[in-house]
Amino acid sequence: MGVATWLENSVNAAMATYVVTYSDAVIAVFTPVVLTVLGIYVFWTGYQVMSGLVEDSLGAVFRRWLRYAIISGIALNGPVYRSIVQDGLEGIQGAFGTALGAGPTVGSAVDGMLDPFIAMANTLWSTAMTGLLWPAFNLLFAGFFYSVAGSLMAIVSLCLALIAKIILSVLFAIGPVFLFCALFPTTQRYAENWLMTAFGAVFTNVMLVASITVLTSITRVACQHALTNYGGPNPVSDSIGVLLVSASCAYILMHAQSVASGLAGGLAIGNLGNEVGRPMAGGMGKALWGSTVLGADMARSLAASWSRFFPTANHMSQGAKHAMTALPAPGSTPPPMYQRGLIERLRNG
Repeated sequence: MGVATWLENSVNAAMATYVVTYSDAVIAVFTPVVLTVLGIYVFWTGYQVMSGLVEDSLGAVFRRWLRYAIISGIALNGPVYRSIVQDGLEGIQGAFGTALGAGPTVGSAVDGMLDPFIAMANTLWSTAMTGLLWPAFNLLFAGFFYSVAGSLMAIVSLCLALIAKIILSVLFAIGPVFLFCALFPTTQRYAENWLMTAFGAVFTNVMLVASITVLTSITRVACQHALTNYGGPNPVSDSIGVLLVSASCAYILMHAQSVASGLAGGLAIGNLGNEVGRPMAGGMGKALWGSTVLGADMARSLAASWSRFFPTANHMSQGAKHAMTALPAPGSTPPPMYQRGLIERLRNG
């Protein structure tokens, strides 16, 4: 078992205990509220159907009650909720991880990614210590750079995976409340937002496994090239090249979360684009608002100047406006006979 797999298993055990404890606590708190709301709703809809206040058939009402009973049974039963919702979402993540070939979890994928770096560093360090008087310092430095390169990618991958796991565990803990929100049309958007956020955390791990699978092949080729040339005159330069490749791959891994959130329809956490785009959008909004206000002020001042220098035209336009508002609208009811003379004089001018 590698270090990443051991760390992931430890976090999974802690998060499993957290989900069981707090999801049961949430269910215990909200069960009386849910039962009260459902009881009132069932009695009220039954009364409306029996009294003829609504046109729904009794079969439609029974189907609606059956859907409410199924959702409430899942939301208010902790083991059933965890076996269906939690195991279902985690099963999606494991299925994608197995299909991508890097392992069902991020930890196993990270361990596979670290293998060429560990092998390269061990080879260089053991070769460097074969000197009679002092070790080969160039090989020691090269092995250190390989260790830093592997650690960089592993730290970025594990940090993103741990963030996604913690977020997913918190969502599982408070999930029964949002699952109950799926009962009514006015609160369904909260259940949809919760589900999209959970899918975002799941797809973050999926995208990490997929990205690690691709990037591992790249770093493995670089390490193999450096391994064949480590006995040459410049092993440190080769190790620095591998370090640069690893830094580039780590930068690519940092964008896996935003891609996963885009796939799930949610929002990315810690997205650099959002942090940069928010002040830009705010400045654009201020500019548009300023141009709108400035344009309105200019139009108002021009209108005031026009009325000041051309009062006759202003009175004529106002008279025409009052005359048009006095005329009946097309297709409207004809006015009484005592108004016909006034309307005829207005029409004839």
